[in-house]
Amino acid sequence: MDMNRMAHYQSLSDADLVVVSKSGDRSALAYLLRRNYNQMFAIALRYTRSLELAKDAVQEACVQIIRNIDGLREEARFSSWMGRIVVNSVRLHYRKFGRDVLAGDVLEKVGVEPGPSPDSVATHRHELDEVHQFLSSRTNDDLDLFKRLFIHGQSFNAISDEVGVSISALKTRVHRARKGLRYHMISAGFSSSGDYRPDGRAVS
Repeated sequence: MDMNRMAHYQSLSDADLVVVSKSGDRSALAYLLRRNYNQMFAIALRYTRSLELAKDAVQEACVQIIRNIDGLREEARFSSWMGRIVVNSVRLHYRKFGRDVLAGDVLEKVGVEPGPSPDSVATHRHELDEVHQFLSSRTNDDLDLFKRLFIHGQSFNAISDEVGVSISALKTRVHRARKGLRYHMISAGFSSSGDYRPDGRAVS
């Protein structure tokens, strides 16, 4: 790519680059992907917690962006559209290998928010490890209960039917686990602003 063209691309917004890309300029599309690669990788890493899995997800996301860029009608929303494609790539990868993947609101928000910085990714991973360690250490399998509620999106009614425990007992377990988890995270030096979920997010 010659320097004049590179300088021209650098002066364009993502929305402008989308327009140019849709006109048939594949060099503009390649530049657009390179410009946003770190953001895509940060999003993928946040939810895979694996450099290799994140790399695979971003590679698939780039393929999907190239294939579908002509269908993007609101060029100014490229960042949100791109984020959703990365998230879907993560989902598909985990589904293919039969592993858990975050779902629901947690994932949908990624499509409309800027990607986290490397520092925030590292902090989130540390928080997630602490949450899993604490919940896994409890004798009544609170990790499974929290995953059912906050990752798989099951209701208390559905969980009660499956595990044979009353709804009130399940809510009591969640309340106690959240309280214990909050104190554990405070002791570990993390946020004291609210409760935590099994994805490492603090919730009010």
